[in-house]
Amino acid sequence: MGDFFHGWRQKAGCIALVMACASMAGWVRSLYCPWSYRINHAERVYWLELRDGIFNAFQFRPEQMERPVSMLIDYEAEHRITIAFSAWAQTLTLLSAILLLWPGKRP
Repeated sequence: MGDFFHGWRQKAGCIALVMACASMAGWVRSLYCPWSYRINHAERVYWLELRDGIFNAFQFRPEQMERPVSMLIDYEAEHRITIAFSAWAQTLTLLSAILLLWPGKRP
């Protein structure tokens, strides 16, 4: 087992695989248990949301937050970032497979 971790590819592949597993766990959890969090910072309000396998990050002005977030329309947000967890997990899984299974240089 000690010989397996000598190359940088194996180390990076294992880290990518752990990240892919964590992303997949977050994706499956979001299907059953939605999560949201509000961050008040200076003159902006950030709303983070994980629901139905998609991570959303919104930026609002404080006066917009007088209404519940569920009533705010997406285009009212100043900035929005959306990341699909399944695509992220699949990309990390493919990267880890390439790093772990691709033959390296043989001495």
